[in-house]
Amino acid sequence: MLLQNKAKCRCYASQHQTIWLNCQAGTAVINNLINDCEKKSELNQAIVTFDLKAWKEELGSINTEFST
Repeated sequence: MLLQNKAKCRCYASQHQTIWLNCQAGTAVINNLINDCEKKSELNQAIVTFDLKAWKEELGSINTEFST
């Protein structure tokens, strides 16, 4: 299951690419991840299963604050 989730995360950025993204691109990647967590049932279920709702909301708030 971990390998499946790791493969799914590659749609946002490769493992090493994320380190080198500029701030604007990094913010866009985080926005896409958060949006997908809300819209895709399997990601939404993972957020619920692992009790990550507070983490997702804080990540979104910090990302929004950073980008403004």
